[in-house]
Amino acid sequence: CVLVFSKPGPTVAFPVSIYPGKYFVGNRKRVSVLYDEIEAIDKDVLPIPLVTQEEWDVATRIHSQLPAWRISEIADLTRGEINQTIFSEYITKNPSHTEMIKGVEIDRYAENWHLSQGEKQWFEEKSYSAQVKNAKSIPNFRIGVQRITGIDEQTRLRATLFERRAYFADSTNSVASEDITRLRFLLALTNSCLFNWRFKLTSTNNNV
Repeated sequence: CVLVFSKPGPTVAFPVSIYPGKYFVGNRKRVSVLYDEIEAIDKDVLPIPLVTQEEWDVATRIHSQLPAWRISEIADLTRGEINQTIFSEYITKNPSHTEMIKGVEIDRYAENWHLSQGEKQWFEEKSYSAQVKNAKSIPNFRIGVQRITGIDEQTRLRATLFERRAYFADSTNSVASEDITRLRFLLALTNSCLFNWRFKLTSTNNNV
């Protein structure tokens, strides 16, 4: 990353050039961004995404002309309640115990029954509730979201709806509500091409 400083004109714009490889050669993306636009995208982090001017214009129109909120501002968004290291003694292979959902089991509008890694596990709820102080209760309805996805994957947001009680491992995120219609609406938004595109604009690692 090379920063070039100069005396500002009447409007402070940041010209950005993004090259495709590790050398300053080849076709580059060019974009000019204003501080107010950066702040509108994310006032806490102030990111400058590596995008084309067309993509930047779309993003800034969304955030400057429409009201925009984080999902956590309008719904109960949490990380999975079961830390798989701390609570490993309660994780079992016994299907008579309470179901536990891991990130690898979640896809867009679907559950993965043939896991790419690991195996299906359950949770010994009775012992956990009796032995752990402030043991977390689990809701009947919630959206499960993969918490780890490859940064170069085409689809970063993968979510599905769970209409049953199940513990969620810390490799997931979840949105809970007793309003099933509200959850279905949020599920459609989360899995949409628009949300995936917007998420990838300012995502810098494999965490969701």
